[in-house]
Formats: sequence, structure tokens, C-alpha cells
Amino acid sequence: MATAYTYATVPAPTSPLIHLETLKTHIWNYPFVSGQPAGVIEVSNTVINREHKLGTWSEPVAFTVDNGWQLYGGAWNQWLDEDVIGIAWKVKVVSLRDGQDFPYNPYQPGTEHYYTSEGWHQQTYYANKVAPYSSIVPKFQLLGQDQRKLFTLAMFNGSVETRKAPAPPCYIGNIPYETARFAWCRVAETGETELSPPLEVKVDPFNIELCTMRFQLGSYHPQGTIGYHIYRQDNAGVWRRIPTCAGVPTKPDDWLYDWSNQMPVVHRWLPDAPIHKAAAKPQSRLTKLHRAMRDRADTIVVNDNEVIEITCPLIDEWGNAPDGNTQPHKFYRHIKSKNGTRWILKRAATLSGHKRWPMVCIYNSYSTWTGCEIQGAGGDGIHFSDFQGGKAFGNRFVDCSVISGQVDEPTVGIKVGSDCGISHTASELHFVNTKINTSIGIWLGGTQTANVIFDRTHASCSCNDDRGSVVYLENPNIVKLTNGFFCDAYVRGSNRGTIFRASVYYATLHIDDIWVDAGYGTLVDACGVRFSVKFNGGKLNIRGLKPILARYTNNPQDSYLVFDFVDCQPDPGVLETTILNSLYAGVYPQFRHGYPNDFSLRDFARLQEPTQADVIARQKKIWPSDPPQDFTKMPAVGITRNDWLEDLSVKQE
Repeated sequence: MATAYTYATVPAPTSPLIHLETLKTHIWNYPFVSGQPAGVIEVSNTVINREHKLGTWSEPVAFTVDNGWQLYGGAWNQWLDEDVIGIAWKVKVVSLRDGQDFPYNPYQPGTEHYYTSEGWHQQTYYANKVAPYSSIVPKFQLLGQDQRKLFTLAMFNGSVETRKAPAPPCYIGNIPYETARFAWCRVAETGETELSPPLEVKVDPFNIELCTMRFQLGSYHPQGTIGYHIYRQDNAGVWRRIPTCAGVPTKPDDWLYDWSNQMPVVHRWLPDAPIHKAAAKPQSRLTKLHRAMRDRADTIVVNDNEVIEITCPLIDEWGNAPDGNTQPHKFYRHIKSKNGTRWILKRAATLSGHKRWPMVCIYNSYSTWTGCEIQGAGGDGIHFSDFQGGKAFGNRFVDCSVISGQVDEPTVGIKVGSDCGISHTASELHFVNTKINTSIGIWLGGTQTANVIFDRTHASCSCNDDRGSVVYLENPNIVKLTNGFFCDAYVRGSNRGTIFRASVYYATLHIDDIWVDAGYGTLVDACGVRFSVKFNGGKLNIRGLKPILARYTNNPQDSYLVFDFVDCQPDPGVLETTILNSLYAGVYPQFRHGYPNDFSLRDFARLQEPTQADVIARQKKIWPSDPPQDFTKMPAVGITRNDWLEDLSVKQE
């Protein structure tokens, strides 16, 4: 039976944006009064191998930039194979605009500059932090130089990689640095709503032309909301839409801010962008399930094996929301079928042409979803958001699944984004017997995202580039995968993908009874952060020539990598699985118990990292004015040594 729909009007927002900060850049040279000079630049990147040698530079991408430009780049034009430890970025100054030169200007035409990501250039110097390599993560990163501009391309060894990647996806943060007004509107199937009340953002006097700005939404989205647009008023008084993509916008999704994003960052300005035009009736089609989620606060029961086709997000609402909803709080409700069987949420084409909207969106607390199969068809599965603080707590998903193949951009199965809450993010989440098949299976961000447990999970990822992973973490709290975690990762059709990845914040992961069937390209990928992982039981199939057990790229703090009763099965001819560490003494691999009558993982694990002498020599080369540091390995704190314990640091290359 075809799904029946009812048209519902999506109201315009009544609250303006809240301005949080204006981000401006200036050169790291005295007198600190001017931004990056205007002119023409070329941006390219390359891989860094485990011998710290650069590969072949990618095709460049050129930009004509104004003063104060900020560069954002994505490294997924490159590849993460068994020999890659990190990514290097290069900015070449092609020419300067007339009047942009100044005494001691380091950006002379023809000069090439080493750039990094992950905030290395924004941090103070760490004693052991002399390998500022970037990584591949599933989003654009702000790129810049180290604070003292002492790390140069000349300090790398010669090139060995012969493959040449295409130009990296990049964009320039180019919001005009001037007082301006901003507003936003919701997007429905038939068009966008009227604009919110405007917000005027004033800027302090500073000698730059460009910046980026960060805002706060803090607003509830009613049923029918696909996402939202942000507009800036130009000098002629015309409201023009802000793009969210890199490059030239060509699709409706290239202008759409994600439904769950409560902390939008405005990066780009196009003077010929679309002008705001509200639809006469900004409406979306709601199913009976949408209407039940909106109008009721009790348990909602669907038919066994029912297929519900949705054309806009299905929102588990917080009662008494500030949109006039008079329902009480909707805590502790259950969304299920009559007899606990499977039921299906299936993505159908929207009238708007958008494809990237999430299927299920959670504001509410303590809901239980049972038996729901989410068929995303090229979009995300479940998103959480907290528009005021204290929302989206304690939700449970039992016997649910998310299936969504990649069409153009990677899809996410379950996502708590770091930008999804203004003061808190979703916490106390519990997933039981969950199945996921997307480009990125589980994405958890935000410093307040805590007490998240996955209990017996089957998760596989498939991605067209190295942005994909089974788990991606951007939060500093322990995440637990209990009672079996069965996972495989595919990239470009091969079983050489990444299983666990972390960036932005230090991360801790506890995994019980892992099972990796198809093998891995990289099991653990730490991208500029401390990433401690404990495996308790399970089995790893080791396939490929030199699969990476763990890659630690520019981790500024000590990480633990603990394997307790973890078995392995190597393919014939496999001699090792490598732990790659770009710094000295930054990771402590430990094998607490093993299986003496079977293959032991410790017999195949090999640690490769610089020696203490290497680090001191590099430090003298890069930071010649600083006294050399003595690095002492920290002991294995809190771990009992026994006959089956081995600290691989003694096998250092």
C-alpha cells in the first residue's frame, strides 16, 4: 500500500541567529596587524610515508584571494595505504596584489610554505611535537603554519611515492570583514520560509578584508523541516544565500545546513548567490507517523512489517517546544510495531530535490525505538540535536538497523555531531543489537557526548574514498562497544578501509569481542590526538601485505593500545601488522594475555617509530633555539606484567 501524506506548513523562525565569534587570521610576524596578503595562491598536498619522505605533489588548485584569507582543505584526494603515516600540505604564492607587499613579508611570489591541519599551528610548542603531519578525516580542516614558521618543506627527506593525486578539495573562507546583517530560514519540500529577524554583526577595526563567522541557532525545528539556509545582506540590501559546499554550488544540498547543526559556521560568500524568495506555502508531506510524533506523547505503534516512505526527516520531538506545541513532555515513549517485528522507514524523493537530509532526528529524551529498519538511499540515518541544553538524553534503539549506500557524499549511520548542541550534546545513549551499513557507521562528537554504549553491533562501512570508517570519534569520553562488535571496512571497493578513527579531541574506546572478517587497511587511526583503545577478546583476520594495526599521526599525548585475549588469523604470507607512530614514546602497545596454542597477535605486531636520538636531532633542526629535551618512556601504568605481556617498544625500528 502506498504511503498516505498530508501537507503541513513549516513555520518561519521567530528567533534571530546569535553571533558567537568572528574568526580572523593574521600573519605570525611582527607587528601582527595585517592578514595573509592578497594575491594568487596554489594549494596542493601529498602523502608522507613511514620513512618521513614526501610523495609526489598532487595537482594544484588555484585561488585568487583577498587579504585575511583562510584556507580549508580536505585530504581525501589522497589515499591511506600501508606505507602512509600522514599528509603534507603546500601553499605556493604565485603573485601578490599591488600594494600587498610589506617589509619582511614571507609570502613573496614563488615561495612555497608548509601547511598543516588539526590545529597544530594554533598550539604552543610541545617538547616532542616535531612531526606536524596532517591526516585524512571526513570533513574540511582549517590549514595553517606553525606559530613560528620554523617548519619548512626543506626539512623533509626526498620523494619516493610516484602516484599523483588529483587536486585536493579546498575552499577559501571569504566572508567580507565588515558590519553586516545575517538571517536564516527553514527549508520545506515546496520551498523556504520567510527569514528570521535579522542579526547585525559589527566588527572591530582591523586591517583585513576577509573572515569567517560562527553563530548559534538554539531553535527547535518542527516536522517537515529538511534543513535550513543562512543569508547575508549585501551592500545593496539584497539577501543572498550562503553556500555550504566547496567549489561551485550545483545542487540543492550545496546550500543546505544540516538539520542537527545548532552551531553553524559561515565560511563563504558568493556575490551572485541566490536571492531569498519565500514560498507562498512552504510545506512538506507528513506521514501518519510524522503526525503521531507531533500530536501525541504516548507510545506509537505501527503495523508489523509496515513500509513507511518519508520525504522529510521524522522528528522525535521534545514536548512543550517553543513553536507553540502544547503537548506535554514526550519522555519514555516507545516507537514499535504491534508484535515487535521489523518495520521499515524508507527514503522517498522530496519535492525539493534535497538528498542529504537525515531520516530520523532526535530531540526527545528516553524514547525507545524497536525493530526499525532505516533505508537511507544515499542519505544519513539517525541524527541527534539539542537546541537548548538537556535534550536528547537516554534514548534507546533495540533491534534497529541503518542501511544507506554512498551516492555522491559519504553517508553516516548514527551521528551525534560536535555542532549539534549549544551547551550539551546527546548523552546516555544505548544501542542494542544494531546493524549498520553506511560510509561512516558511527560518528560521535562533542565534549558532552558521554555514556554511549553499543551492545552487540554489526557495522560495516563502504566509501568511495578514505573519509570512510566504521567508527569516527570527536569526543573525549569513553565509548563502549560491548558483547561483540562485528565490523568490516571497504574503500574504493577493496577491504582496505579504516575501522576506528579519532580526531579533534583525545578519545578512549573499549571494545569487547571484536570480529574483523575481511581484514583491515587500518584498524586504529589517531589523527593528531591521543587515542587509547582497549580490546578485550575477539579475533582479527590479518590480510594484505602490511596492514596497519594502528596509525598515530602527530599525537601530542600518550596513548595506550591494549589487547587482552585477542586472537588473530593471518593470511598465508602475511608477516606483520604495523603500529606506525610519527613521534617517539607516544604510544604504549601491550598484549596482556594470549593464546599459546594458536596464532598470537603479538607475534605479528611491529612498532615503527623514531628513536629518542632521532627526535632530539629533529628538534635541534626545527627548533634550534630551544634546549634539547630528554624523553623518558612512561611505564605501563596499571597493567600487571605476566608471561603473556609484551611491550613492543623494545622492538623499535
